[in-house]
Amino acid sequence: MKSWIGKRVFVTGGTGFIGANIVRRLVREKAEVVLLVRPNAHLWRLKGILPKMSLIQGDLTRANDVEKAVSQVCPHAIFHLATFRANKNPTTFSNFVTTNLFGATHLAVAAKKANVQIFVSAGSQLEYGNTLKPHRESDLLRPVTLYGLTRAASTMYFQYAAQELGLPIVVLRLFHVYGPWESHERLIPTAIRAALTGARLPMTEQGFHRDYVFVEDVVEAFLAAAARPDLGGEIFNIGSGVQTSNEEALAIIERVTGKVISSQIGAYKKHLHDTIFRVADIRKAGDILGWRPRYTLDKGIRKTAEWVRAQ
Repeated sequence: MKSWIGKRVFVTGGTGFIGANIVRRLVREKAEVVLLVRPNAHLWRLKGILPKMSLIQGDLTRANDVEKAVSQVCPHAIFHLATFRANKNPTTFSNFVTTNLFGATHLAVAAKKANVQIFVSAGSQLEYGNTLKPHRESDLLRPVTLYGLTRAASTMYFQYAAQELGLPIVVLRLFHVYGPWESHERLIPTAIRAALTGARLPMTEQGFHRDYVFVEDVVEAFLAAAARPDLGGEIFNIGSGVQTSNEEALAIIERVTGKVISSQIGAYKKHLHDTIFRVADIRKAGDILGWRPRYTLDKGIRKTAEWVRAQ
């Protein structure tokens, strides 16, 4: 896509961390952005730009809501980032299925009827499960969480829809995204606040690794994928291609802020997806989309710390 000026873009999950960063970029590019939001949606990440977009109330889990919204907007492009994750509260398998899988099917059917030309969806590293080698798009999926399982199912459905319905759906499997507007309870912003305020930082046991990718690089990946509607059905890993331990990330934050973090090792419960090895093989995105991350972890944390200070 050479220019987004005047292009109508329908976004799900636009009030979330990654979605809001994409929306902000599209607004700067002068696209006509329309968000599907629930009535009780929190809009704090969109402060300052709400007058420059449109909101349609609806629920991704209801097919009628989705079809009505998409037909009303008649978008040129769809960016799909809405998801159900439930990090803290007890939940059931059906909660994950209705949003992550059924929501995907509702959106794909509506997109087909509206003749959408571009469709980029966020996938997840958790579709892979835990291994001891770099994750490649061709890997057998072995998710260890309900979230990863239903995200894998939605990706498979999108591949089916690309083949059988001719939809131009491209899925970006996102690794550990961080940066401005990230949820306050996640590690990077929590650690930055701990460094700035002197608060104690509860941590998992040592040795776990993540592939951290800065959110601005992720936004660029979405735009790169949107420029290739001919790649319907393709999946691309979007990460840094470098794995970093939590302890190494904290050391960078200490260096960037000039503060020492007081951490409580083992005070934070391990998740099923915490692993000693996690890194994306990002060669496919580079070879086909021409996308490569521009931000090192040091540079990305520095920019994130500046944002946290400003907030």
